[in-house]
Amino acid sequence: MKNTRFLLPSGYKKAGWWIFGITVVLILSLYINSGIMLLCLVFVWGLPFLWVMMINIFSILYVFILCFYLRLYLNKRSMRYEKQD
Repeated sequence: MKNTRFLLPSGYKKAGWWIFGITVVLILSLYINSGIMLLCLVFVWGLPFLWVMMINIFSILYVFILCFYLRLYLNKRSMRYEKQD
């Protein structure tokens, strides 16, 4: 995870974990989307592949939003368990 620090702008060297977390979620969403695209590249041919490419334009955003809200949910849940202890 330390390798993703180079993606942050220079003004955020001492930024909190939120900026780092957003960067990690963005990288994760790009990996997921790239994996889906590789699978579609292998298994989808012809005109349907153009539909997949059009969907791919927006799927990076949707996967990012999904990963971000999942991470927020997991952080809230872990904070709730820490408060109970």
